[in-house]
Parts: sequence; C-alpha cells; structure tokens
Amino acid sequence: PALLADDTKRPAAAFCLAWLQVAGGNSVLPPWVRYRFPEIPAIIKSLREIPCGDDECVYCSENHDPERQLTKLFGYPSFRETPQTEQGESLQRAIVLGCMGGHPTMGILPTGGGKSLCYQLPALVRYWRRGTLTVVISPLQALMKDQVDNLIKKTGTLFAEAVSGLQTPPERGEVFERIRLGDTAILYISPEQLRSIGVRNVLKQREIGSWVFDEAHCLSKWGHDFRPDYLYAARFIREFAKEQDQPVPPVGCFTATAKKSVIEEIGTHFHEELGQDLQLYEGGVERQNLSFEVIPLSRAEKLERTHEIILDHLDSNDDPGGIIVYAATRNATEEIREFLNHQGMVAAAFHAGIDPKDKREIMEAFVAGNVPIICATNAFGMGIDKENIRLVLHYNMPDSLENYTQEAGRAGRDMKPALCILLYDEEDAKLQFQMGSLSEVRRKEISRILRALRNKKRNQYGEIVVTSDELIRDEDWAYMENLKPEFRDTKIRASIAWLERAGFLQRNHNLTEVFQGKPLVDSLEEATTIMDRLNITPQTKNLWLGILQQIINNPEDRGIRADELAESLFPEKEMLQAMERQTGQTAAQTVISSLHDMSDSGLIDQGLMLSATFRPKGQNNAQKIFQAACEIENKLIILLQQEDPDAENGDWVELDIRRLNQKLTNEGYQTIPDVLRLLIKSISYDGKGFAASTGSFEIGHIDRNRYQVRLRRSWQNIRKTIFLRQSVAGTILGTLIEMVKKQAAETGSKITGDVQIAFTSDELSAAIKSDLTLSVEVKKVLPAIERALMFLHEQHVVELQGGLAVLRQAMTLRLAKTAKGRYYNKGDYKPLAVHYRE
Repeated sequence: PALLADDTKRPAAAFCLAWLQVAGGNSVLPPWVRYRFPEIPAIIKSLREIPCGDDECVYCSENHDPERQLTKLFGYPSFRETPQTEQGESLQRAIVLGCMGGHPTMGILPTGGGKSLCYQLPALVRYWRRGTLTVVISPLQALMKDQVDNLIKKTGTLFAEAVSGLQTPPERGEVFERIRLGDTAILYISPEQLRSIGVRNVLKQREIGSWVFDEAHCLSKWGHDFRPDYLYAARFIREFAKEQDQPVPPVGCFTATAKKSVIEEIGTHFHEELGQDLQLYEGGVERQNLSFEVIPLSRAEKLERTHEIILDHLDSNDDPGGIIVYAATRNATEEIREFLNHQGMVAAAFHAGIDPKDKREIMEAFVAGNVPIICATNAFGMGIDKENIRLVLHYNMPDSLENYTQEAGRAGRDMKPALCILLYDEEDAKLQFQMGSLSEVRRKEISRILRALRNKKRNQYGEIVVTSDELIRDEDWAYMENLKPEFRDTKIRASIAWLERAGFLQRNHNLTEVFQGKPLVDSLEEATTIMDRLNITPQTKNLWLGILQQIINNPEDRGIRADELAESLFPEKEMLQAMERQTGQTAAQTVISSLHDMSDSGLIDQGLMLSATFRPKGQNNAQKIFQAACEIENKLIILLQQEDPDAENGDWVELDIRRLNQKLTNEGYQTIPDVLRLLIKSISYDGKGFAASTGSFEIGHIDRNRYQVRLRRSWQNIRKTIFLRQSVAGTILGTLIEMVKKQAAETGSKITGDVQIAFTSDELSAAIKSDLTLSVEVKKVLPAIERALMFLHEQHVVELQGGLAVLRQAMTLRLAKTAKGRYYNKGDYKPLAVHYRE
C-alpha cells in the first residue's frame, strides 16, 4: 500500500502485483523491466525471500523451511547429522539455511559429506521463489555434464545446464536459449567462459541469485599459475552487477579441504574484490571410515606391489567396490594399466590426453562397475558420483597434502570402511618439484611480456588484440617456443594475469574468430587445377595449397589454432614476420581470411561443421535406437492426452513420471523414468524451426517424480510438430548412414562397430530440401536441422562432436596509463615468489 501511494513507485508496485500472480520457476523478470525499474528486484526479494514471521503463513512455511524443501526436492527426510556445528547441530543444514537466507558463505565439508547439496538446494529454492539463476563456477568442464546428470537423477529437476568449450554449436545454442527463456535454475560454467562475450550477453538476460565456486580451493591453488581466470571471476561479478544496476549477489565457496592460509586468502579475496565477508562453516577433513597406510619402497618394486595390494583387496572383500590408482604422469597411468591388464585384471587409464569420447565411456564404465580399476592422474575423481570406492592407492606422492586429502577422500563416500594407501619413494618428491618448476612463471618472463605488450602498443591504438603466439613472435623466445603450445599459452596468460594484479594493464573479453568448413576437393592436384583457372598470385596459390594440405591431413573432429597452422606453413620466423608486414595482418588473421577467400572460390564448403559417432549396423544400431525412441515418444503423447484431454484450455496439469513409466512398461515398452524426463524436456523445446519460436510444453517442478505441464499449442499441433521433428531426424540419420556407406566403398573397408563421420550443415540441408514433403513443411531449415540433431544426440542415437575448425583465440588488453614507464620489480613479484617458495 505504501508503494502504491507513491506516484513515482506506482508502476513498479503494479508490476510486482501482476508478477506475483505468475511467480515461480521460469517467470523471470525481463531485462528491460530490471533496467527501467531497478527497484523491482529489491521489492520482490523482500516479498519472496524474507520470512514474514507468521507461523500461519502458508508461503513461508513451504518456501523457508529447509527440511520441507530437502524432502520435496531430494527425497531425504533430514540433513546429515555429521559433521556438526559447535552447537551440535547439522552443519549441512546450517549451511543450507545460511544460503537460503542470502548470506555469503564458505562451506568446508569432507569429501562425501553432501557438499553439492549445500548450494544446489538453495539454488532451486531461489529459482522457485523468484526465477533467479545460480551460476556455479566449476573447475573441470569434462565433469560438468556429470554434475548436471547427477542432480537430475537425485531431484528430477529439468532446470540444470552446463556451458563448456566441449559443446557443439547446436548444444551451446540450445542451452543459451533455455537460459534466456528462464528455463534454467542452475548453470555450471568454467571460469574461462566468463571471458566469452556470448556467455556474458546471455547472462544479461537473467537476474543472478548467487555465484557459487565449487572446489573453491582452486581459487588459490590454480589462480596463481595455471587457471588465472579464477581470479578474474570476482572482477567479472563486480562489473556485471554494476552493469545491471543491482547489488552484488551473495557468493558461496565450497570445498572438501582447505588449510588455514587458503581459507584466509579466499576470504580476503572476496572482501577486497566484492566487499563480502564469507561466513565460515568448517566441518574438518576427518573421515572415521577411512584407514590410511604408507608403504616405503623403491620405484622398481611399485608395479608388483600395486598388483599384490589390489589382489589382496579383491580376495579379502566380498564387495571390493571401485579402485583408483593415482599416478603423477600420463605415462605412469598407461604403464600401470598395461601391467594390471597383463595380470588378468580389468583396468583402464584416465588422463587429460585421452579423447573426450573415450573419457566419457571410461567414466561411465567405472561408475557402473564394468571397469573396477581406474589408473589415473588427478584429473579423475573431482565430481565423480561413485560412493562405493573401497581402495585408493597412490602410486606416486601427490604435490600437496591438500591434494592427497582430496584424492584419498574419494574412497568410502557411502561412509563404509575403505582403505587409502600411499607407496612412498623419495624420488617422487623430486618428480613433483620438477613438475612444479615447469609451471613456474619467473619475474624476467613477466617483464619480457610487459615489454612485448608495450612494443605492440606502438602499432595499435586503444585496446591490444593479440594471441599468445603473436605476442612473443617479435623477439627471441627460443626457450618459450620449445614448450608445448598449450603450456606456452598458459605461461603467457598467467604472466598477463600478474601484470594485471600489479596495475600494469587490464585484460578484458576474449575475441575468437572461427572458420568452419570442409574441403570440396579430394586432393591437392584437384585443388591446383581449380586454382590455375583463378586469377591469383603464385604466393597466394602456395599459401592456399599449404592450408589445404594441413586441413586434409588433420582429424575432422578437432580444432586447429590458426597460429599453429601459420607456423607450420612458415617455419622460419623471419618469413612469418615478413608476411605480417606485407599483409598488415597477423599470420593467424591471414589464415582465416584466406579460408574465406577459398570458400568464395569453391575450394571449401563453409558452414556448420560437425562429426557424429554412431553404430550403422548390428545389434543396438542407430536406426533401431531411433525407432524405439520415436515409438516411446508417440505412445507417451497418447497417454498424456488420454489423461488430460482438456489440457488445451491453458490450465496446469500434473504429470507423474513413475506412473507414466509403469503404464508404458505394462504395454511392453522398455523405458525408465530418466528416458521419459529427457523426452518431456525435448518436447518442451520443440518449436524452434518447426512451429514458431515457442516450445510445445511449459514445465513446472513439483517434486522428484511429479511435474506441472501446461500446453502451448493444441494436442494436434504438438503431434504434428513431433512428427515433423522425427521426420527431419530420420532423414538426417539416413543421410549420415549413406555417407558412411559411401566412404567405406571408396576406401574398400568394412563397416563394423561404432563409426565417425564428418558433415556440414549444407549437406544435411540438401538432404532436407530433396525430400518433397519436408521441403514444403520445414520453413527454417538450419534451426530444424539443429533441433533434430539435438534430438538424436539426447536420445543417444548419435554422439555429436565438434567438427574441424580453424580458430584465432585472441585476448583484448589495455595498458594502464598510470603504469607508463614503470618496470615490473621485485615488489610486484613478491606475492608470486612467496607462493612458489611455499
């Protein structure tokens, strides 16, 4: 009433009253409302997120009671009893209550202590209260999908997503659309994604409820010399809130282990950067169910002893569970795996060098128990939801006590007894120091980077746009050029991060240029014939032929750095520099522009480039999986219409997943609730490219097994849209199978098992247009192709991967005027020197 009485605030109050009628889930505040009336979020927050104190209030008793929300969303009757607060209460409950109340938080719970629930539960509650988005910054993008999948399994929520560099353009585009429409409650991203203009723009569409740092110790551990974008995150949060003219949302930091100095460092960081003091909830690291043992021995004894320990473990336990053997290097994991396989044990290796598809299969096989032993670097384990690991064996000493606690703590997450063994050899310490010194960023390197940037500044006004390779091209960096490209890039970006912290510059968003396409020629001879008919110089012809050769010889499912391609064409630095002076472009820019020219000349088919892995023949082939998915989906729609034939009136209707699953099972369909969830989610986004721009369903979440559904079009039109999407997907699958057959015929090979085929959007578009029915029915071909591809991917008919792409990934930098003439000295380097000395 007070707001309505104030003429200046009456529009905001009227909007709030209208919004309350539709509040809950994806009823998000549009960006224009937040910008035009910045007071509205605060009004709604006071109404929805602050308890009124009335015991009879139905809304507060439902939405501010952590136990009720825990049971509703996760199905648990109560929070974990241990660890406890100083008052003897559940620490997990205390953290959840603090986060639900909007307090900045740092939670430290032992591995297996229910850490993820502490931020997931409040995030879902916030989303239901007022549609805000919780952004979770997670360290390993390969595991984000597992975190999302695990949350869906536990809660039934369809409102969690991840954005990572591993996604194909259709996947990324669909996730962006769900974020924009308000259909996402929790978003997992890596810290590097905050540099993406696309990510920043889509986040602007939403009100952020909280920023969460999962595995928060990485802020300290990796922010110094490996993942400097962790330290950029706080600046991004501050600037983003200022852009939206809103207070900085509460920050949550969660980890399983952090020593006192790391806790203090993280707390100081957010106090200085965001003005937030994190409330510390510390549950310690002690795990009563774990037994620890250290066995001193020589390197020569390790393989045999590893086998003996595992054999003894398997023989003495009725339920041996999973076994992880941690090693310091990739080669060691392969060596251990080979030795154990030779001894008749089923084991797999896991490290950063393994293909993403193989990683996924290894992880799934381990979680399912089909591969009982994993030989891994520390890239494995973070975020893995396997509770019955009974043995963690460290083949090498880890690089820190914190890492050892983290890795050993992955044993016995079900709180049953488990064994943690470390094989100790003095030489391991030397190995860790050697590996640590390789990543060390020295003061003279940072000084040279500063000098190189100042030299670049003479040729560029305002912002400097440069790749790591371009930055070090003009001077003698022989030792740096001998490093692996990804390692060199990390060192340069870490140096720039420390120059930024010392006030010499500011690094902003990344500027990425991408060219995707597929050669239209089968050989360089054919390309030469075409080029001879074109009016191009011999120099251009040689450049084009060199680029084509590199593309033809590269796998079709990976990205090529434009700098890497340029360096292979011009191995002599002087030649590279001469070309850059002549063209006025960097070598990477010349490569990208040449690719566009080659496309215009008919040498390359430019368009969305992807690859798909699937099984064309045999048992469980792609056609059989596709037909089964379509049959279940069609029957599902019939059952839904039978249950609620009048749902077209716009009312919400209840959908019980378990009851639907039982009905389908009774009629002979082989399905599980998770499959139905995927299909319902898929139908809810049908529309793009098929029926205007809205999905067929609007979905609300009641509890783990029940949803609310509201139709956005008639049952007849929903069936028509599904049929059209299935038809496009079937045509695409048929086209891919024909491409595989053609390729096999040309190479004289047999089609067996899973195969991989690369394709462009133009090839699929031609197939759609050649179909007389689809060419008439499908109005927007490319969006229809993307939606159909995603359906095939979601139903595991095919596995989509990125196709061949040439990328120039540049940083945008601005040198500080206040630092002009100043040198990077010992005082500037001191924090880093302390870090390395420690």
